[in-house]
Amino acid sequence: MFRISNFEFRIFPSRWGRETITEKISLPKLVDSTLNVSMNLEKNVSMNLEKILYAPFGNNIIIGSHIKEQLKFLKEIVPSEFKGKKMYDLGCGDGKITKMLKDIFQAKEVLGFDVNPLLVKKARKRGIKAEVLDLERWAEQEESQKGELAIIWGVLHHLKNPKKVLKKIKNNFQYLFLREPLLGKKKPLFELGKPFEKEKFKKDLDEILKNYKDYEYKGAIFVFWQKSDNC
Repeated sequence: MFRISNFEFRIFPSRWGRETITEKISLPKLVDSTLNVSMNLEKNVSMNLEKILYAPFGNNIIIGSHIKEQLKFLKEIVPSEFKGKKMYDLGCGDGKITKMLKDIFQAKEVLGFDVNPLLVKKARKRGIKAEVLDLERWAEQEESQKGELAIIWGVLHHLKNPKKVLKKIKNNFQYLFLREPLLGKKKPLFELGKPFEKEKFKKDLDEILKNYKDYEYKGAIFVFWQKSDNC
């Protein structure tokens, strides 16, 4: 193998005889190809790692300091009309955050739903009435769960079709609170999934929810939506 300018030449024996075959490879193309392979490998490893970690830990491996600060902030901004409702935590995980949200929203009753049976079992041990539910399959059903207040805490950014699930929630519930991480310079520790790009996500919210109140705090967006006669 030898190099001339920005080209790399590989010389190797032909399988048909002693003559040699010379292959010319452009180095920029070689570099691009290597980078693409590296990026795809990193993406696949990240996705597989997320699946492995989600089973025992849920969306949040531990409740990090940024989550605690966000929950404290939520307590200060939650509208009074969102309190005292029957709360449906769509993506309750192991129930740790569900119990905190119950106190913040002063919910009269709480039901939890998660795609992972192991986490549902853990949520039940924490006193949450929890059931197994795949939100993306649920969004396809004509007859499906309806209620007062839907809670989505860091779930949409894990889904293949978050817009479809959000539309279903809007149709089936009177109130909605959601909190999702936004893409920033640093990804929060101990939180799985791919955060949303702010402008793109807000465009989706404008399209689906139309009238809503939103806040940003510590790398996350907080959204309150209430059904009206115009929705």
